[in-house]
Amino acid sequence: MFTGLVQAVGTVSLVVPRPKGVRLGVDVGSWGYGRRARAGDSVNVSGVCLTVVSKPGRKAGSKQCVFQFDVVQETLDKTRLGSLVVGDQVNLEHAATASTLMGGHIVQGHADGVGRVVRVGRADGWKVWIALPAVKSGPPGLAKAGARKGITSAKGAEAHSSEEDLWDYLVPQGSVCVDGVSLTIAGLWDNSAKTKGRPGSAIAQERGRGFAVALIPTTLRETTLIDLREGSAVNLEMDVIAKMVVQAVNAHSAKFLRSSNSRRGRIASDEVAALPPAKRYALGSPARLALRTLSR
Repeated sequence: MFTGLVQAVGTVSLVVPRPKGVRLGVDVGSWGYGRRARAGDSVNVSGVCLTVVSKPGRKAGSKQCVFQFDVVQETLDKTRLGSLVVGDQVNLEHAATASTLMGGHIVQGHADGVGRVVRVGRADGWKVWIALPAVKSGPPGLAKAGARKGITSAKGAEAHSSEEDLWDYLVPQGSVCVDGVSLTIAGLWDNSAKTKGRPGSAIAQERGRGFAVALIPTTLRETTLIDLREGSAVNLEMDVIAKMVVQAVNAHSAKFLRSSNSRRGRIASDEVAALPPAKRYALGSPARLALRTLSR
């Protein structure tokens, strides 16, 4: 578990294709944790929990301290790590302990998908608008980077979370993790063809759904987010508490309806279960949904 408070920025120093993934090397520079880290430790690398596979070492007279990680195909399919090249910078945080101050929020390092930056409003106090992945496809840049490095992504089309999957977990003033950084959601936007919402004027022409975050000077100074541009890909992890609540409500809704003796209720429960998560959750609370169904 992590907190989403970045402790250091590292530089990719090694990318070596392996039969079932990639060996990734990250130079952590003067990060104090570099002296204490051991093989088997967990490190959040730009929003992805990875395991240190060899004891980091600092050569005499050198400031370099390189952590090495094995990145498996499943991770390459669901994140933007497959597009990293030597020289790229990544956010770093070591695993939290029971005594760690929870300054951010609970972060697992299990990325839900890859978002895309659609606007960076520097004049608006560094407000950044990020689009959720629109379709279930591999993350941006993976195919190109994979071809360059000999990496394949056969399962990317099936594994990557879509806009429909992630939208329910976004709550205004709630938490979201962007490239390993804990941020507060400053607003939501919905320009999907399925809704009649009022799109924000800043991104009125941008289709799909997403959210906005505001970056403070400390975040810009201490993380890689200062390099975000329109079109940048970012790893996204939704708040685990929001995910658990939504999944529980959805499951309870279907169970509540199915337990009804009404044939109409049973039919309706099947219809509800077949709906995409966003539509299913929008129907309302389990009790209200059941009353609406049984009163037809």
